[in-house]
Amino acid sequence: MTLDDWEAAARRSGALVALAVGALLAPGVAASARDEGRVVGRPILGPVRLAILAAGWFGVAALLWRPLPIRLSPAQRRIALLVAVPTYVAGMVAVVTGRLALGRSYRVSSTVGLRLAPGHVLVQSGPYGIVRHPMYVGLFLAAAGTLLLYRTWATALFVAELPALVARARVEDRALAAEFGPAWAEYRDRVPTWFPRLRT
Repeated sequence: MTLDDWEAAARRSGALVALAVGALLAPGVAASARDEGRVVGRPILGPVRLAILAAGWFGVAALLWRPLPIRLSPAQRRIALLVAVPTYVAGMVAVVTGRLALGRSYRVSSTVGLRLAPGHVLVQSGPYGIVRHPMYVGLFLAAAGTLLLYRTWATALFVAELPALVARARVEDRALAAEFGPAWAEYRDRVPTWFPRLRT
């Protein structure tokens, strides 16, 4: 297989993985739009707004699905491919395992608020025993992998939007602190936000 063939196969596989992960996240996204559970801040994810935001984001991404004006040598393309694939896969694994660990407590937040699930629980096991925001860590990794793999304006936009995840994480932390009090404080002190602790 040529380098073009390897890149094409990796890009097709990456798209299929993204669709599968999107399907896994969809029920929680839909549940976020329902009027149930305690509201913290100002969630903006009513059904109509959620549909408009999603359609707008995907529309912009489709318009921006154009190559970035960079040319890589064959050696640089090989390096980009060798870094992109494991980074993307690791990111998607973190997103999936985080989503599965949350179970019925999974809801979508925004930078200004969120709606906790009815009977929301403080998940502290699985990837949430390593970092407090494994899905966001996964999205950071997946975004870096997609930028290296696809090298489009749309993937650059995805990377540019990542700081919003930091703001969302802060909103979520405040909501969980208010909801779970001392249990949250103990969890916060034990588990880091973004980077796993190296145990000695």
